[in-house]
Amino acid sequence: MLDTENHLSFRPAIHVALQLTQVKEEFMAGENDEWEFYKDKKGEFRWRRRASNGNIVGASTEGYTGRSSCTSNAERHGYKGNPKGRGADDAWEFYKDKAGEDRWRRRAKNKEVVGASSEGYSSPRACKDNARRNGYTT
Repeated sequence: MLDTENHLSFRPAIHVALQLTQVKEEFMAGENDEWEFYKDKKGEFRWRRRASNGNIVGASTEGYTGRSSCTSNAERHGYKGNPKGRGADDAWEFYKDKAGEDRWRRRAKNKEVVGASSEGYSSPRACKDNARRNGYTT
C-alpha cells in the first residue's frame, strides 16, 4: 500500500534533484572530452576533441609545424581549461552554411580564422552549445 503523505513529500525532492542534474550537465559539458593530438598526411600537427559518446565536437582548422603551436590553439578552445586565457578577444561569427545548417567560426584580432565548427547544426542553440564547449562565453 502506498503512503500518499510520504509520496507527496518525496515528489518535490525528485524534481529538485532533476533540476540540479540539468544545471550540473549544462555547466559541465565538455569536461570529460578527450583531446587527441596527431600528425596529418602532410606531417603537420592537429588536434581534435571527442565527446564521451565518441563524436568529434572540436578540431583544429589547420595544421601546425610545431606541436607547441598546435597545443596553444587547442588551449584557445578549452584544452586544459585554457590556463593562459588565449583568445579572450577573438570574434565569434554564427551563420548558416549552404545546406542551411548553423555553424560558427572564431577569428583572432588579425582576422585569421582560428577555429570553426566541425559540423553543421540543426538549430542555433545546438550550434552555440558547441561553441561554448570550444570557448564561446557570451
